[in-house]
Amino acid sequence: MIIQIDSREQAPLEFKIVGNVSKVETMGLLFGDYQAMLEDGTPIPIAWERKSIPDLYSTLTHGHDRFRRELERARQHAFQMYLIIEGSLSDVLEGVGHSKVEPDTLVKSIFTFKVRYGLEPVFCKDRSEMVRYILETFEAFGRSWKKVKKGA
Repeated sequence: MIIQIDSREQAPLEFKIVGNVSKVETMGLLFGDYQAMLEDGTPIPIAWERKSIPDLYSTLTHGHDRFRRELERARQHAFQMYLIIEGSLSDVLEGVGHSKVEPDTLVKSIFTFKVRYGLEPVFCKDRSEMVRYILETFEAFGRSWKKVKKGA
């Protein structure tokens, strides 16, 4: 599997070349911060948008329209978009000091995006848990794809 990291990602997660990961490359992605493809070139139709909690507040308030357009691009390419958040739901509910947005309002926005755009939120306690969650999801797709391909 080849992990692809968007070249605009400001704090990229660290993926190691071990197990099923044969390569990690940085490139301009049309949407999301992380995507992957199988060794045979088959794209895994999953994209991950990584957010720290302060960045999440900014994206879902001031960057709302840009983010919505990104979700539409993913949908046009038949990709499932995941929002992976560096922190728990409880952490998000604690808020950020500089934001005028109430934490409950932000959480409602997260789940409105889930319902309207199919954006799947994932809360992780730290960056290593984020890497694991992303890899496990990509690998599960790869296992399913191999079974489908084998049966064809």
